[in-house]
Amino acid sequence: ADAFEGGGTAFWPDSHHGGATGLQSGSGVDENDRRHWLPHTLALSPPAGTAIIFGGNVTHAGLPVTSGTRHLFVMSFNLVRKRPGAFEPPPPPPPPEDVDE
Repeated sequence: ADAFEGGGTAFWPDSHHGGATGLQSGSGVDENDRRHWLPHTLALSPPAGTAIIFGGNVTHAGLPVTSGTRHLFVMSFNLVRKRPGAFEPPPPPPPPEDVDE
């Protein structure tokens, strides 16, 4: 792995409840402009090969790499509840019958 300094992921706990940025709704300030956010309260910098899994509704941001190169893999997924009456795929076919010769 390449050596690097800095980096990591900052989190704003309780942001999934709203208000992590410290901005009032309708304030006219772009809430995606991090210059206006409150300071993050948690930063993780785990060792190479570590996965961090968290809800996508938690406000988070990558922290700057100050030297070197940091490689990372980002992935997201959604868990969707199946609605009653939603399309159901057909069941798998039964296993083949044993044939005695």
